[in-house]
Amino acid sequence: MKAQSVILTHTLLIAISVALIFVVVLTFTNMRSSYQDATISDGLSRVCLSMKAGMEKIYSDTGFLPQNDTLLGSVDLLLPDSISDIKYRTYFLDGTLYASSLDGRSESCKIGLDAMYMGSTGGGDTRIDFMQMGNGTKMFSVEKV
Repeated sequence: MKAQSVILTHTLLIAISVALIFVVVLTFTNMRSSYQDATISDGLSRVCLSMKAGMEKIYSDTGFLPQNDTLLGSVDLLLPDSISDIKYRTYFLDGTLYASSLDGRSESCKIGLDAMYMGSTGGGDTRIDFMQMGNGTKMFSVEKV
């Protein structure tokens, strides 16, 4: 009879331990997901605004028309490689800069400068070049260094 009591006690102890571990893992997973939800849109917005500020810093409209393509300014930015452990990508579409995470969330900021935009980056060391073409077209180029 005593052996059955010991086996039953150990079985209950193991079952309670497994249930407690399951509850702890579930709680931390839920906390991580809530943290990501709270910070990802803010992080994407900050990346978007940082890139926009870099473009505004090097933009110039002097009326100067070069004979060939001329680099008028360049800025290097150190952007985060990921936001809340989620990779992201920035790109241009119709004069708007988009920062999109790989899980589908997106933030945008309208640039509002009279120029063409090209390139994209996934964070890290990023270079933004401002050029004026021989035909007068102004262009921002974004690339990961």
